[in-house]
Amino acid sequence: MNDPLSPAPLWQALVREEVMGLLLRPDANDPDGLPRVNTLPLALSDCGQWLDAHLAARHADDLHPGRRVRVQFQGPHAYISPSVYNSRREVPTWNHLGVQIDGHIHLETEPAAAEALLMRLVAQVDPAYAAQWPELPPAQQQAKLGAIRCFRIRIESVRTHTKLSQRRPFSERRRMGDYLAERNPALLRWMDRLGLLTPGAGDEVAA
Repeated sequence: MNDPLSPAPLWQALVREEVMGLLLRPDANDPDGLPRVNTLPLALSDCGQWLDAHLAARHADDLHPGRRVRVQFQGPHAYISPSVYNSRREVPTWNHLGVQIDGHIHLETEPAAAEALLMRLVAQVDPAYAAQWPELPPAQQQAKLGAIRCFRIRIESVRTHTKLSQRRPFSERRRMGDYLAERNPALLRWMDRLGLLTPGAGDEVAA
């Protein structure tokens, strides 16, 4: 069964809404072979083929052109009480959705390109600041840009993971919607967007 979040307009919407992601890559200095991880904001390009990001220079010393990395975006999630199920022989669960993206690093080493990348991220989260940035003295702008490393990730593969009780009967999903209305409206909205709050073929409508 295809994951409900897999169509590009849907996973791209989650990435743009969540913004914050986890950047993972191998850490040659970790004795146990664990990955190096950074939490950072990322902006998805209009064409949906690139992620724009930046890190403090001290955290980006291993980001070389062509390096393969993974980014994980976690969407809304919530505890689900077994009280929503038709049978009392059920157990609690936790519903969630997310996106995993693999790609290669492209460094923006030219100051103009790095500044343009930052402005794309600003435009996504705080468009009003785009007019304030030019007011900073040039020396301050250069100092700020010099303290970070701007880079793009060329998206090569996308995997989505959705656990929203999509295989449960509609009567239970409807009850789950009522349960989430006060507890987690964000997750409820995603259930609605993915069509899980309307009966589909083969669904039992009666509660």
